[in-house]
Amino acid sequence: MSSSAQHFSGDLMSEILVRLPVTSICRFRCVSMGVLKITQEEGFLNRNRKKMPILLDIVNREVLTVFAIDENGLATFQKSFAFDEPQLWDLRHCRGLIAYYSDNFELRVCNVTSEQIVALPAIHSNMKNERFEFGFDLLSQKYKVLVWIEGETSNYCASEFFIRTLDESNRWRRLSFTPRVTLLSRRSLVCSAKGTLFWLISGEKIIISFSLADETFRTIEFPKEVPEELPELPGVIQEVFSYTVFDFEGQLCLVKQKINGHQLVMLKLWILKHIVTSHWELIIENICVPLEGIRLRKMGELNPQYADFSEINGEVMIAASDEDNEYLILFNILSRSFTRLRVCGVDCRLFAIKFHMINNMSLREFGAVVESSVIAGFQRASLRDP
Repeated sequence: MSSSAQHFSGDLMSEILVRLPVTSICRFRCVSMGVLKITQEEGFLNRNRKKMPILLDIVNREVLTVFAIDENGLATFQKSFAFDEPQLWDLRHCRGLIAYYSDNFELRVCNVTSEQIVALPAIHSNMKNERFEFGFDLLSQKYKVLVWIEGETSNYCASEFFIRTLDESNRWRRLSFTPRVTLLSRRSLVCSAKGTLFWLISGEKIIISFSLADETFRTIEFPKEVPEELPELPGVIQEVFSYTVFDFEGQLCLVKQKINGHQLVMLKLWILKHIVTSHWELIIENICVPLEGIRLRKMGELNPQYADFSEINGEVMIAASDEDNEYLILFNILSRSFTRLRVCGVDCRLFAIKFHMINNMSLREFGAVVESSVIAGFQRASLRDP
């Protein structure tokens, strides 16, 4: 990379680099002093930073609202959708589509852009023990829903896996070779990235993956840089840290973090480079997140044991709040800088935040259409003041 870079002018190299994902730029910085110099310049960093406003899906109790957030944190209402008492912990976002269980445990898929909702056929008469995940298969360019049974009779061990592709086949298929694992859903952190579903099993320091392309499970080991915990010794206070996963630019991120009071430290952040070999690449380490005067927030919980990370326009986003306001903390990996936005115009005491993606796909062929009279339905900006 270093010798090749010498054949390009600085302006041309900058034009090439500014189009690359942030994670690729980080790798090239490690092998070329020229790339490092270009990507540290203020002009490059300003060009690389995506323009505001950004569109966000904010879930507050039974309502999903789309807001446009500008550079000053002002939230402008776009549209909202009232769910019919969904199980919010089972709400899944994927490329502009949302899958969820309704109040009668009917599995539904919603397109917020086209304002369509379809109900998928039931697999069993009793759906209360079902769990599901929802993702996009990059190979077939189709959405897939994975469902399994997890109840008291099986000691909460996942069993009977079924998969359904949202296409003309329109049927459930039973998977033959499946793992026998526990707590895949409600108590595990789940992430969908690069056509794969990932479950973080922190206690065992492993990640269970399911490829939506070849429909197989694998076990991914934690990065080798993660040290084993020391045995408990009398009078010795052990360092307490936790892990979380999230999708960053289509790749799986693993974060080792420590929360001490109102201080959050990103001890390490890795990107998964290869699933089969469990190869990870360290991107950042020992970054203190400025939380002065505010508290972390995630769905239904203040001061949680771990921060809820997500990605927005190539930056790491963390939600926080104080007594009166909500905040978005944005971390730019390239410049190692933070932006703290006080969000105005959003009344949220209990919420989750996802990047809003416009999707014009029709859902009518994939299930029974749920008519607007059956659901609370959509409300647009023209019907409500921002």
